[in-house]
Amino acid sequence: RISEIIPRGGVILDLGQGCGLLANLLAAQSTRRSVIGMDYDAEKVAAARKSAVAPERMTSEVRNILDGEFPAADTVLLIDVLHYWPPADQEKILRKANACLKKGWRLVMRESCQDGSLKSKGVRFAELFATFIGHNKTRHGVIMNSRGNYLELLKRTGFNSVQTRDDLGWRSNIVFICGVDVPENN
Repeated sequence: RISEIIPRGGVILDLGQGCGLLANLLAAQSTRRSVIGMDYDAEKVAAARKSAVAPERMTSEVRNILDGEFPAADTVLLIDVLHYWPPADQEKILRKANACLKKGWRLVMRESCQDGSLKSKGVRFAELFATFIGHNKTRHGVIMNSRGNYLELLKRTGFNSVQTRDDLGWRSNIVFICGVDVPENN
């Protein structure tokens, strides 16, 4: 359902794309989109490249998103990514995302917001298990935050127009839609 809030045209930068499931879906849905995916897990990038259904509109790069600048983009995606980075790196990633966005930009970020509920504890357990078995790679562990702390981080990194949606995922996942052209809640 996240794909419903992504513009149907322009350059989409998918940071931490994993196996490219969302990138593939977005590239296949519209011939007016081009999707650039980045992930530092070479095995997942290889899977994304191999499974590309619209390779002319989707590229996947092995890259640590802390290194270098990002290419110009109309939309930046950070889907279940920030919690693998310590706070200073989370801020750096968001500042770089803000800097690469073109006029009329949008950041779409999904994170599990920790609130002490059974749902948020379940997501944390699933993330810890995924890193323990090596499905998700991290050098820093799993560092989850509260909804309020994510909102403050977004504001501090220049995202002043923020809408949150809790109906686009499951468990305690919250989608943050940041930009000047934020769609109305359905």
